[in-house]
Amino acid sequence: MTSGGSQIVGPWRSARYLAVRIPIGVDDIGEGDIAADIPGLVCPTIEGHGSWAVTIDLVAGRLLDWGQPERGFSVNLKVKDTGRYMLLDAGRNPIIQLVDSYVPHGILDGDFGDYLELDILKDGRIDRWPGILDTNDFENGTTEFSEPRSSEPQGHEPWVNPYEAELKSGDFTPQRRRELLTLARRYRMANPEYFEHRSR
Repeated sequence: MTSGGSQIVGPWRSARYLAVRIPIGVDDIGEGDIAADIPGLVCPTIEGHGSWAVTIDLVAGRLLDWGQPERGFSVNLKVKDTGRYMLLDAGRNPIIQLVDSYVPHGILDGDFGDYLELDILKDGRIDRWPGILDTNDFENGTTEFSEPRSSEPQGHEPWVNPYEAELKSGDFTPQRRRELLTLARRYRMANPEYFEHRSR
């Protein structure tokens, strides 16, 4: 990163922030892909997807609303053409976005746009953040900002906690047990129907 922060070039140089939303499946969590306790993670449902949603200050190379985690995190996800990337102005108003898109090369580099690879320090700064950010990959973006439809399957039963089921199987490593306990707790907190069903 340059001493005065990163420089944004290309047709959307007025952008200040990048909102990122990546779909996350049960198999993506742990094993070097994405940690179960990373800020911004919404737990996957039993057959659908969760998501990892963060907003990056492009000039500072820092994640907003990061909280105070006790450690840093590495993200290594094979996203391919499933991510959503939205450029925002200084007031966090949307400018343009890529939907169901590959990783934008000039800002978040990864192998052939397939991968999202980030090393995030404890304070939310992104390690090795580039000094020049190119917005040209947003050339084929859209200014339609409606929310995408949920990928959760119709008829899903939210009171079925997939992580508790795996915990009962007992077939996992101690590290996976810790991950499952965190995921089970997050699933319960994210699904009010779980508690409503259990209290009947």
